Amino acid sequence: MASVDMSCPGSPVMFGVNSTACKTTVLLLALHAGSVLDANVDLTAKKSDITTFRGAFELVMRQHYPSMVGRIAIKLVSCPSICTEGLGVLSSLSPYSFDVSPSCMDVPHVTHDSIPIGAIPLFATSSPEYQDSVSRVIGAANSVYQEFIKSDEGQGFTGQICFVGKSSLLAS
Repeated sequence: MASVDMSCPGSPVMFGVNSTACKTTVLLLALHAGSVLDANVDLTAKKSDITTFRGAFELVMRQHYPSMVGRIAIKLVSCPSICTEGLGVLSSLSPYSFDVSPSCMDVPHVTHDSIPIGAIPLFATSSPEYQDSVSRVIGAANSVYQEFIKSDEGQGFTGQICFVGKSSLLAS
């Protein structure tokens, strides 16, 4: 059984008597866990986001790389939301500004109006469940890859596998 995290025996595959050429030369696996701010993104919303991403990607290919049209397959890898706990911690904090300056009267007061949203994923990486989430993403990517190579579109695929994943890129 082939896996995206292991090299296939005999790679690269040379086309022989029993092999078939695959039109797809690049498999783009889009890892999507939703938006950092919305932990409850359902599969339908993720599929819609990938459809939008695919349409924009194909438009750019048609305009600038016409020879690549039809050679790149984009597949969704639905990932678990890892920011739920961190978002819960941050939302439980007071939304009002707070003073962070030292007690010295000579130093001007520094006030922060909010905690940066970009800090939320940092909470996730320190979670005890983080490694389990990473393992689930790897398993999901392998499943999508296996489904692809068994499909008509992926029959005989020996090309590159690329990953894209950024919640703000793919989330609405």
